[in-house]
Amino acid sequence: MRPPRIRDLVAPTGKRVGSSPSGQSHWFVALVGLSLLGLIVTLVTTLPGAKGSNANNTRGGGARQDGDRPKASSNYRGYQFWHANQTLAARTVIETPFARAQVHTVRLESGAVVDDWLWFDEGDAVNVLARRAPRRGEAAGRYVVFEQRKYGIEGLSLAPVGGFVELGELPRRAAERELREETGLGKCGAWTELGAYRVAANRGAGVIHTFLATDCVDVTSSGARAAPAAAVAGADLEAQRPLELTKREILEALRSGRFKEVKWTATVALALLAER
Repeated sequence: MRPPRIRDLVAPTGKRVGSSPSGQSHWFVALVGLSLLGLIVTLVTTLPGAKGSNANNTRGGGARQDGDRPKASSNYRGYQFWHANQTLAARTVIETPFARAQVHTVRLESGAVVDDWLWFDEGDAVNVLARRAPRRGEAAGRYVVFEQRKYGIEGLSLAPVGGFVELGELPRRAAERELREETGLGKCGAWTELGAYRVAANRGAGVIHTFLATDCVDVTSSGARAAPAAAVAGADLEAQRPLELTKREILEALRSGRFKEVKWTATVALALLAER
């Protein structure tokens, strides 16, 4: 026997009809309860920022927000960026453990919807401008940088210490680890956090955490670098040559554009401003 419909239960006068008023009353209460539950679910799922049915609509991101979580099914080891009230969907085009290209559906402030918004994720990274402690006879310690080649840069460029933040690792800990691995320096007299910055405002490209480390001393027992140049080059695919620059030399290198990536330039400039 089919369940009665609401119109079977309620007469035009508002009185229940049928031969079993008690049973029909129970059916009426159940149906009204289900209707209210459906209304609540509809309201919740259509609120701004609510997740849609797309399997890729998991929140997270390089610019982390409260409640962000790693995307368990993703090959990319970072977080899914999700801008509350604006991101409607995200579709992955291609990904590696270190980077991901996506197409987002984005609601603009005007209310218009763009369904082909290109977005590029890269793992959060750190850059550290390190100044070692003065050696005997030096008035001030020198800045430790690298001269190196990169796939996306023509010719040689100077660069500060840098690397990826491991999943779950604090940026400051990542900065300390990278400094030790790449230069052998540790036990710095002071660490200054210079800020965390989105690399490309509308396209993503990760977040860079910037630091200044001063009066750093070598923590290797032999005084040699913890990660020899050959080992660093093998891990990074490009050769690196460590340099030590005075304050005057690094200022001149900055002004003349020898730090050829915007993240490196910003880190060095922020660090030198912090020391003024």
